[in-house]
Amino acid sequence: MRLHAQVPPGLPPSLGALTAPCYVHRAAQWKVSALLGFTAIVVTAGLAALVWTGRARSPDAGEIAFGLFLLLFAALLARPSVWRAPVVAAADRHGLHFVGGRDAVLVPWRDIGPLTIERAQLNEGVGETVIVAIARESDYWRPARQSAYSKVLLGDEQPPGYLRVPLGTQGIDPEVTRASLEVLRRLADERP
Repeated sequence: MRLHAQVPPGLPPSLGALTAPCYVHRAAQWKVSALLGFTAIVVTAGLAALVWTGRARSPDAGEIAFGLFLLLFAALLARPSVWRAPVVAAADRHGLHFVGGRDAVLVPWRDIGPLTIERAQLNEGVGETVIVAIARESDYWRPARQSAYSKVLLGDEQPPGYLRVPLGTQGIDPEVTRASLEVLRRLADERP
């Protein structure tokens, strides 16, 4: 179970309405730090190699362009916000909050159907993930319904009356994600 008894610090401002107990769907911080730490080592080594070779002879245009590219990466890595694990979604007694950019969209539990685990095509490749079925009439789909491509964007209803959204794994066991979400859904049902 990955439920937090208190709302964790450092969440995006769009999740200001999140209440405890809650679930935050994001990669483990140590994985993000390890990946970015390795990237920082590679960027530093590349810059050091360019400086070393640049001292022996004048760098050509390609080396200067590569050095500027590495400096851009170094500047990005210097920002503390880059080192925080990105939040994809969060859940509490009120429902599931999908985070996108500066906004978060709340889908209340009454609009969420069955939570299943399936193999799906994700950003990180094919893998098992929690599939959230959201009622077709939910406000969550309003922007997609306004599009001329809404049939393509929304896809088929499965189960009938619901459209499916894969959460993605973020390195988290899908069984843990589904169990945490089901606990929060039950808490919403028990609420007076």
